[in-house]
Amino acid sequence: MPWIKSYNTIRYSPDAFDVMQRTLARIVYEDPRTPYAIGLRIRIEIERLNREQALSEARAAVFLHQENLDHPWLKFVLGLALMASGDYEAAKEQFIAYEQLSPKLNPEETRELARQYARMDETQKVLSLLANVPPDEADGPVQFRILALAHSRNGDLEIAKPNAAKNLKAVPWINLAWYKPQFDIYADPNIYERWAAAMSAAGYPETPYDLAKKREGDRLRRNELVELFSERFVETHDKGPFGAPYKEERRADGTIAMDYA
Repeated sequence: MPWIKSYNTIRYSPDAFDVMQRTLARIVYEDPRTPYAIGLRIRIEIERLNREQALSEARAAVFLHQENLDHPWLKFVLGLALMASGDYEAAKEQFIAYEQLSPKLNPEETRELARQYARMDETQKVLSLLANVPPDEADGPVQFRILALAHSRNGDLEIAKPNAAKNLKAVPWINLAWYKPQFDIYADPNIYERWAAAMSAAGYPETPYDLAKKREGDRLRRNELVELFSERFVETHDKGPFGAPYKEERRADGTIAMDYA
């Protein structure tokens, strides 16, 4: 879903979105009853703010597959559509059914469900879900972020802030302004404000690197610029964005060379 409103490191967002739509259309054409493709198509409608269309398709999809309990994920998608429309109680009913019908949610599915409950202020449910994630799977930035939100809403800032710090250390560019467009899908305009207030209390910056406060203080001076762009400047990292070692060289002419292993 971030392909619609965010930066994608693999390909430009509009291209990635077009590829996804064509792929889903081909899958649905070959098997009109494919639950996951149908569910993803509904999620696209939610992201494009076609809430009524998404809700109608989600209800039809659940009805179509009601005899097939191997695919409770469509109930989760219906819950997303109901949330986007502002019907939180009905959304919770679908999330409960999804959890009950799923034999065992994996850590990623558990976090995704917890994230939805977190946006509805169901903090105790969030914490109980995340408590089921195995310890070796729980040490990750997404879980830290959800825990920071839940504990902040409970007023437990002594727990919220360390989780927020771990998340920001892993993903240092996270900020409230970057997340704001992701809340456009909700009919309720207050859902972002409640989320942002809790995240801000946990220690998340409002803009990248707290830009408004540090713009002047972090300005590079002439000598620093000369050193940064001189032929002598070579920066070596253990891992690049795709997990492989690489070396970055900033040349005197202003170009940057990146050598991947």
